[in-house]
Amino acid sequence: MLRILPLVNSRNFHYTTHSGDLSFSQKANSTGVKLESSNGFAFSLSSNLQYYSDPVWYYNFEYDTEKQRGCNFQEDSFNPGYFESKLKLGTSRFFIAASTHDISSLTLEQVEELYTREVYRQNLLAFNSRLTEPFALKLLRAADSFVVKNPSSGENTVIAGYHWYDDWGRDTMISLPGLLLIPHRFEEARSILKNFAIHCRKGLIPNTFQALGGEPVYNTVDASLWFIHTLSRYFAYTKDLLFISDVWDTVDSIIDNYRKGTDFGIGMDPDYLIRQGPQLTWMDAKIGELAVTPRAGKACEINALWYNALKITSNLGNLLGKDTSSYETLAAGVSLNFENVFWNPETNCLFDLVFQDEAGNQVKDPAIRPNQIFAVALPYTMLSPDKEKAIVDRVEKDLLTPFGLRTLSSAHPSYVGHYYGDAVTRDTAYHNGTVWPWLLGAYVKAYRKVHNYSKQSLEDMRDLLQGFDMHLETAGIGTISEVFDGDYPYSPGGCISQAWSVAEIFRAYVEDVLGIKP
Repeated sequence: MLRILPLVNSRNFHYTTHSGDLSFSQKANSTGVKLESSNGFAFSLSSNLQYYSDPVWYYNFEYDTEKQRGCNFQEDSFNPGYFESKLKLGTSRFFIAASTHDISSLTLEQVEELYTREVYRQNLLAFNSRLTEPFALKLLRAADSFVVKNPSSGENTVIAGYHWYDDWGRDTMISLPGLLLIPHRFEEARSILKNFAIHCRKGLIPNTFQALGGEPVYNTVDASLWFIHTLSRYFAYTKDLLFISDVWDTVDSIIDNYRKGTDFGIGMDPDYLIRQGPQLTWMDAKIGELAVTPRAGKACEINALWYNALKITSNLGNLLGKDTSSYETLAAGVSLNFENVFWNPETNCLFDLVFQDEAGNQVKDPAIRPNQIFAVALPYTMLSPDKEKAIVDRVEKDLLTPFGLRTLSSAHPSYVGHYYGDAVTRDTAYHNGTVWPWLLGAYVKAYRKVHNYSKQSLEDMRDLLQGFDMHLETAGIGTISEVFDGDYPYSPGGCISQAWSVAEIFRAYVEDVLGIKP
């Protein structure tokens, strides 16, 4: 016997008393029920199963996660009735379909056609990506869910995470190689890159597009540098020099504006290094007006990205027949000063941030954070092999967990080992110990590099990434969470499905472990 009991929460259908004096009407027959609220909202359930009207209220229904997060966690839920049918061995089939449109006439034959088409589409993605390995195919299916159409613009875009993020520039650029290049979805990748290029202002790629339309928000220092990096990865996969030519003005504008100075205090100092104002890097959590991880000044990963962007721009410019001498001059200046400014001989790794205090004195932040891994993992880097190896060793010792890199060493007095509690408590932990899976993409690349791409390093990284196989069966089923606790047992938290978590684990596994590269 199969019985399906739908619940409708009171957030959509309000009532005036617990006695059942409802502000919606209920229309039921043998095939289903339709609920219509006084404000015009409608909710329909229909089936070829027998429907039985049996209205029941469940009062003070509790949501454990909302309670743990300090949010409203109680509401009343209404069960209008249930569907019931006898199942016969080997002959019974059923499906459940949900839509914001009227699908009451949907037939089993139409559902089978839709299902067949979707299976074919996913099989085609696997075929185009040349993937057959089981874990890689799981990640390919997970990656597919983030590529959507923006409802306000109709453009292809990437949802940063489910269930509460929109499309973000930084996240999109970091995620795009895993989500779209490895599956050979080049047309969609080109569309997304072009859309961000069109919206570039004063050398800044949008930090986010607003879900309901309106002007983009530009408060990020690294999205533009990631744009240039991702553009180079697009070219590596496609050899599409025509598209590089189409967006060249955007690339040149980014370099020129960063060199001269642009909004939010972003600009190049006389030492060729980039400084920025507050809360413009990916570690941007705020509690009210209080910056949880203040990073105004010169951040190590921003300048690693700056050098990488200059070298990429020079190389792409050469292919287009441009004069690239200015880019090479800037890159040489960055390389000359980067080590002197950021190297910390006491910890044998990089300072995370260099800034001036109110008295004008230079301050170097020795906090051991994962941002320095990009100074090793990016295609173009500046440090000696010995120093790159030292960075990876330090990150492994202080930050590595089975599910990503901690955002702060556990030895630091500001370290918070659990991402738990209300918004203030969680924001305090967000970049002060909480583990981020997306950082493993850079770690895997850096680890293999400093270990000379040895067979042992390959197996080490294979084991590390395949550790997510079990996680795919928990939290958000078939996907990877946004964050994990810094302390054992590394419980997942944040969004149950995060684009750059999936994308960077997927990219690292395919490119750096399976060795499938453009």
